[in-house]
Amino acid sequence: MLASKTKYTILTANQSHLFSRKFNGKIWKTIPNTASEFLAIEVRNEDNHQVTFYILDIMQRIWLWEDVTFEEQWWINLHSFGDQELAFIYYEDGNSPDQKQMLKIDIHSQKVLGDTEGSNEQKMIGNDVIPPLHYLANTAHFITVAKFLQEKLNISPVKAVDYLERDGHIVISYYIWINDHLANFLLILDENGEVQRHELLANQLSSIGIDTFFIIRDALFTIRQKSELLIYDF
Repeated sequence: MLASKTKYTILTANQSHLFSRKFNGKIWKTIPNTASEFLAIEVRNEDNHQVTFYILDIMQRIWLWEDVTFEEQWWINLHSFGDQELAFIYYEDGNSPDQKQMLKIDIHSQKVLGDTEGSNEQKMIGNDVIPPLHYLANTAHFITVAKFLQEKLNISPVKAVDYLERDGHIVISYYIWINDHLANFLLILDENGEVQRHELLANQLSSIGIDTFFIIRDALFTIRQKSELLIYDF
């Protein structure tokens, strides 16, 4: 497959991020609690074969949890986030995914609230979380967004775009081919169509993602190069 020959300028105009944190591993999962006050983050370091967990106070931008680990170092995942309790799934035997337990922990005291078999509990989503619309290539909405990007910035997106209009802004996450690999960019424009932010989120990708950004409480959350959490004023 041919690489794109178009030159792309990464703009960092008027919009700057409020908060950033780079982790020692890949951000595997993020889950806001039901009140959208906290964001739980699962970070997996494949070299050390260790998973660590973090909880960010969204409004105050301070860490409630940092580098929290459990006795089970690898076979444990975030599952759901209630009001003040965080649920994990852990596997008693990494070779047998059916043998799993659910662990619930109070986020403030870090005390165990329960340890039960199975994971049939419905996963909860924060009340104020706004995800983008996901448009696959060749659909009518994708074609409309692609035409806009072509006319505005001479960009020809491929595969899919994530799109959201909110509070006088347009946010687009798109993919292009660069050297036979996909690259993912985030574009933020104001109500007049002026570029506020145009940033490379990830390159050397083999496939696309979904919900590459989301909004909570007038802040836009995204992940750069799989290991850095970015939050922008919105």
